[in-house]
Parts: sequence; structure tokens; C-alpha cells
Amino acid sequence: MKKKVILFFGFLSCVITGVLIFSIFSYKKSKKTLDIAYINLSKEVSLVIQNQVSSLYDGKIQNYEFSYEEKDLEKKLKKTDYIFTLDGDFVKNTEKKRFDSEVFNKLPKSIRRTDKNILPILLDNYEIAYSKDLLKELNCNVPTNLFELDDLLKKSKSHVFSPFFCAGKDDKTLFGLISCFVESFGGKKSYEKFVEVISSSKSFEKLLDVQLNEGEKDGEFTLRNILDLFKSWQQNEIVHPNWFNATKTDLNYFLQEEQVGVIFLPLSEHRTISRNLISKFEVSRFPVINQKIDHCLIAPSVVVIKKTKNELFDSVISEIVNDKIQTQLSKNSKWGPVSLKSQAYDRQADDVRFWASSCKGGQTPDLYNAVFQLDKERGNELANQIRSYLSQKN
Repeated sequence: MKKKVILFFGFLSCVITGVLIFSIFSYKKSKKTLDIAYINLSKEVSLVIQNQVSSLYDGKIQNYEFSYEEKDLEKKLKKTDYIFTLDGDFVKNTEKKRFDSEVFNKLPKSIRRTDKNILPILLDNYEIAYSKDLLKELNCNVPTNLFELDDLLKKSKSHVFSPFFCAGKDDKTLFGLISCFVESFGGKKSYEKFVEVISSSKSFEKLLDVQLNEGEKDGEFTLRNILDLFKSWQQNEIVHPNWFNATKTDLNYFLQEEQVGVIFLPLSEHRTISRNLISKFEVSRFPVINQKIDHCLIAPSVVVIKKTKNELFDSVISEIVNDKIQTQLSKNSKWGPVSLKSQAYDRQADDVRFWASSCKGGQTPDLYNAVFQLDKERGNELANQIRSYLSQKN
């Protein structure tokens, strides 16, 4: 009798277990598939986001990875619910739906988007970094404006081979540097005009002399003024004379040889440099000329946009900016988080969030992302025209 009872309950247990497994499987199968596209993000950053999204949704997720040059991209994106990509030209020209405005309450005011249809989730940044040893040797502090930067570079000439250096052969870095100088000279308003001028002008000669700060009491300036400043640095041995053709390998060489005083690069590139080398540099926000005007931070940012009218997944995606998920995103990507109270990967990642939130204009895409995401050939053409100008003798 005991044996029969044991067999009966054993059989019953198997049936119940089978029903539960079938129910769970059927439940997951019945849930709508969440279709997400990742466009022009590094594999590392895409994977970090995918892992966090999968922790928020227990149904099926279909991930797609595309580039901006993908054939029939618009057609392929029709069935996607959300798109993760870098803020810029593509996002601006893509139809998108609004998020619930409450989602943005988790972000500092300056980081939020007023249009409510673009949700920032991670921040990169074009940073400037100073050799700690050189600052100590020269008894100088980190510059707070461009005048102090120029003074530091002049003092550095007798101490290092190239007081200033960046990998100017990379179009994105070259445009990033110019973006930071335009923003430094004229703030958010001038930078927005600069982007507009580059977007609409096909003539290099004409855009060289467009006034970017027209009528302002602090003085007018043009792209030519900025490029001529670079040329003066080249002639005065403040920067390597061929810096605009320099590569990331060249930058690493100068770092290893300790022959550079100040470097310019994005945070995402900072992460690829040996800790032994980069730890010798003090990272700072790019210095500005006039702190009284409204500024923005030149910072590529990962954003998510909504393509579907369906609100089924809104609660899932909105969780991407809660503090716990943001902490994991920053930790695993090494980029800056966007939520107010999340923990950043390190001081550099935390600084990016602080700088973006402390600027009235928040973070804004660099020139390459703002204008040339969908036309990199035109971007390369302009970059080469700039290099040609910089190589000419006065």
C-alpha cells in the first residue's frame, strides 16, 4: 500500500511539474517579441545594453545590429520597437514616438530632452587631459579657460616634444576638436549655428568665413580663426606640425615616451589606453573663454528612440534609466551614466555626467555625429579640406 501511495504522489509530482514547465513556456511564447535595433554602436556597448534589457523582459527579444550604411535600412527598421544608437543626424531624421514624460524625471534637467522622443542612456565625452608631472614641474593648475591653456602650452615647449597632441587623422577626433573650440569661443548658440552652416554649405571657402558669433560683444569669430590658431600652434612648435595626420598609434607612442603635455580624445578612446599611461594624466572638461554665456558639452551619447505605437514595452524601456540599471550600464560600458543617483564606473564617467548636467545646454552631439552619420564620404571630404588648409604655409 505504501509503495502505491509513493508511486501515486511521485506520478502526481511529475504531472504538476510538467504542467508548470508547459505553462511557463506557453506564457513566454505568448508574450510579444521585443524587437530592438542597435545601430553603429560598438559590439561592447551593444552587448552591455542587451544584457540589461534582457534582465528587464522575460519574453523573447530579437536583437538586430546595423550600420548607417546598411542597405534598405529604413525598410529593415519598420518592424523594430526601439532603436539604440548615437544621438545625431540619424536620430534627427528618423520618425519616432514620444516617451512618457515621467521617464525623464530620473535625469538631471540639462540632460533631459525637451522633445520627449529621445531618451539618453549613456554619455561619452571629448576630453582634454594634462600630464600630472608636467603640471607639477611647471607649478601650474589645470587651465580653466583657453587663455590659461595657451599659456600652459607655451611653457611646456622646453619640457616635451609636443605640448599638445591628438590623433587628427581620425575624422571624428578632428571634428571633435573643432567642435570643442567653436563651443568654447561662442557657447551653445555659436555651436548650433556652426552645425547648421556645415549642414547646409557645400563650399569650403564660404564656410571658412561665416561669422559664428555675429554681433556679440565678446567678439566675432569664424572657422578660419580657429584653423589659423591651430596653424600658429604648428609654427610655434606647440603641436606636432603634422598632427592632423597623426593616428592613435602615434598618440600612444608619445605617451610611452612621455613627450606630450596635453592630449585630446574621447572618453571611449581613453578607455583603450593602458592604465599605466593614462593614469599619469588629469582629465578635465574642455576649457571655455566666456563662462557667462550658455554652454553645452560636446559629448556623443547613446540614446534610445521608440518606433512602435504599442505601449506594451514602455515600462521595460523606461527602467533603462533607473539607478540600478544605470549603475550596471556605466560599470560595464565605462561610459558616463545619465540618471541622478546611479553610481558611475569611475571619476571620469562621473565627471561626464556632472559636466553635462552643469551646462545649461546639456550634452550635444559632436560635428561628425550631428552632420555626417548618414554621409561619411562628405564628412571625409570636409576633413581632408581642413587638413589641406592646415598644411599650407601662411
